[in-house]
Amino acid sequence: QSIKLYERAIELDDQFALAHAGIADAYSMLCEYGHLNYEEGFPKARQYVLDAISLNSELAEAYIALGWIQFAYDWKLKASEQSYRKAIKLNPKIAQAYQWLGINLTSQLRYDEAYDSFQLGLELDPHHPVLLMNFADTTAEMKKFDEAMSAVDKAFSINPDFQALWNVNYKVHIMKGGSESDLANIIENVKEIDSPNIPIYAILTHYYKNRDETRYAKTLSEWKEFVATKGADRMPRYLLYEKGIDEYIKMADERYTNGKHLHFDFSHAILYYEHRDNPNYKDFVEKISKGK
Repeated sequence: QSIKLYERAIELDDQFALAHAGIADAYSMLCEYGHLNYEEGFPKARQYVLDAISLNSELAEAYIALGWIQFAYDWKLKASEQSYRKAIKLNPKIAQAYQWLGINLTSQLRYDEAYDSFQLGLELDPHHPVLLMNFADTTAEMKKFDEAMSAVDKAFSINPDFQALWNVNYKVHIMKGGSESDLANIIENVKEIDSPNIPIYAILTHYYKNRDETRYAKTLSEWKEFVATKGADRMPRYLLYEKGIDEYIKMADERYTNGKHLHFDFSHAILYYEHRDNPNYKDFVEKISKGK
């Protein structure tokens, strides 16, 4: 719907650069959330970004949109970082630039800088649930668990239906050594969610794997069925359970080398937590953190 409205805006004013940047973000997010094939959506997003920049080379929003394409589609982390920093220089009052820069820096394992970037974003938009979730994810990596939980709680108070928050909530409890009763309480809430998405399936499979073989198998099967309906471009994370960590990383490395698409959370997703000392995993995370 947003694309249709932006297109109508461009019909009324074909020099409206901001509308071109808006369409670019819309296509990028359709890809990011699994509603559009990468090879269909991201090239369109890039063309709209280039149109926006050609119309207004000083438009911060255009460089923010470009930064996400460079990050999520090209895996050019340094180029993406430069685009975000250029956007911030042009307009330091856009929270999204700091948010997406923080995600980029987290993927580069530069947690202190990511933390600072998220903080600046939250100063501008303190009630942004996705930004709060991203901040919590990174602060957990820094073992600042109280800050992480405070951000999660605030995000839930703003949007209690935000499913991905449960994933970060669960991660924080795992990393800080939360009690079995705390984890069980999270699972009791999570398993009641209607129409669960991938973050929810990830939590449930992780929890049930060594606790309830029947529920684990059922949840894993449902996760696979869900992904099949999406036609996902990125390598499904459930393959970790089917292939084992070493084969999974080998597959991921081959995809990365051949320019195929991967999730950008290898450095911090909870599914990989118990594998962080695995040398193949560590080498791969170090490799992709440098970008292309």
